[in-house]
This record gives sequence, C-alpha cells and structure tokens, in this order.
Amino acid sequence: MQFGIRIPPCESLAEVSRAARTAEAGGFDTVWTLDSPLLAGRLLDPYVALAACVPATSRVRLGIAVTNPVSRHPVVTACAALSLDELTG
Repeated sequence: MQFGIRIPPCESLAEVSRAARTAEAGGFDTVWTLDSPLLAGRLLDPYVALAACVPATSRVRLGIAVTNPVSRHPVVTACAALSLDELTG
C-alpha cells in the first residue's frame, strides 16, 4: 500500500519544499499539489512549487492532483510535466 499527501502551494516555496521533505521523512510515497483558478492570487504555480520540492526530496513521487484544461492549455501542461520529469531524472 502507498500513501500520498496533497500540499497546496499557498505558502512560500521554501515552506512547500519543507512540507514535502517532512512528508517524505514521515513515510509518504507521493506528494501532490493542485492547480486551481478559483484560488488565483492565493496559490503559487503548482509546477514551480513541485520544482522547488525536487532538491528537498529524494524518494517521493511528485505530481499535480488537479489541473484545469481551460485555464492552462494542455500543451502548456504537457511541457511543464516534461520539464519536471527531466528535472527529477
């Protein structure tokens, strides 16, 4: 069985990466964040937030739990995911 946690990117990038590091140390297998236009101005870009988690973690898998194909074009989403994939190796 695997366990994941959702960390909303509504704090600083340092706080989000610290939370991901803490989740990994606590045994979580995945760390998710979200992309929501409903919280515009309150949430950081989820792909940048996950990129900030990369140097803070070594084992957990990182991902976007929710995104909106209307506010974020699917091609832009694919490019962001590809960039994260390359960043994490």
